[in-house]
Amino acid sequence: MTEPTKKNHLHDKIVHGAAKIRVLVNDILKETKKLHVAADDYCDHANPQPLIVSPTGGPVRDADNHGMGHFGAPRDSKTHKGADYVGEPGQEIFSPIDGRVIRVARPYSDDSRYSGLLISGKHLYVKIFYIEPDLGLIGIWVFKGKAVIGTMQDIGKRYTGITPHVHLQAMIDPEYLK
Repeated sequence: MTEPTKKNHLHDKIVHGAAKIRVLVNDILKETKKLHVAADDYCDHANPQPLIVSPTGGPVRDADNHGMGHFGAPRDSKTHKGADYVGEPGQEIFSPIDGRVIRVARPYSDDSRYSGLLISGKHLYVKIFYIEPDLGLIGIWVFKGKAVIGTMQDIGKRYTGITPHVHLQAMIDPEYLK
């Protein structure tokens, strides 16, 4: 290769490499923007609100004869997959998220006394158990802390001595993680 040909070849490699870097930088910027847009989906910066609210208005269940109600609390050989919010049997239960009521959900295959709902929000699903759901809401969009979705059931009939509560389990939509 002659000197001018080597320079042209080197120049072409640099230009091609720079183009590849530009594509990579643009891809990174697009992904970063997606992350910011996704975060903005959940945050009104002028008036920040929690993504999930207590469906009972009460706190997470503290220690009782059946353990504790926080996420990850020990359950024999397993861990608790949700959070238990304290309330009173018969009280109104509010939607913990903004979302569409999808269907009735059952916590136990062997005990039809207890039920709940599956609600699908933006990038988030929740299951809420130990409520007598308002079946008229299936297919309807509800707003967190505003829509009454049912009344609290008495879980004490199944677990004697347990603090009355509803169980709330939240799951991120797997499509959102792609």
